[in-house]
Amino acid sequence: NNQAFDIAIDSKALFAHLVWDFAEDFSAVLGLRYTDEEKTQSYRFFIDNSANVFNFAGLPPIAYLPTLNPDNPFLTIPTTYSEDWTETTPKIGLDWRVSDTTLLYVSYAEGFRSGGFNGRPTPNQQGQFSAVQPYDPEYNDTYEFGWKMQTADNRIRLNGAVFYSE
Repeated sequence: NNQAFDIAIDSKALFAHLVWDFAEDFSAVLGLRYTDEEKTQSYRFFIDNSANVFNFAGLPPIAYLPTLNPDNPFLTIPTTYSEDWTETTPKIGLDWRVSDTTLLYVSYAEGFRSGGFNGRPTPNQQGQFSAVQPYDPEYNDTYEFGWKMQTADNRIRLNGAVFYSE
């Protein structure tokens, strides 16, 4: 039993990042990301018994028998499916330049990962196969506090962050 899967992913994104120095030591950080992703997946399942591993009542070997396959005229579910996901996610933050060598920052950002397909049709209660269903995208909210420090001679740099993601 051979199972072949093909997937095509078309992903596009635009991102804007703005830093606004609204006071001598403070900056606001604003970001926006637009993501558009389309996934198309197809499958072809077939039996190749050209080596006659399974001899069916003395019949000659079957080189190609389409099962869950577009070549099977009795198949009632699609073998190619496509979904499109789009999302716009923001980022906001505040930077504080404590000194020439120290920066503290805090930020909030949203993230997005498109959905997809499990790739395999499954039997239903009637003993037939159901069409493949997509799974949903994932979303993430991240809160972060961090610091960036270096010595005055630029020989040592210490960066760190604490973050929480939901």
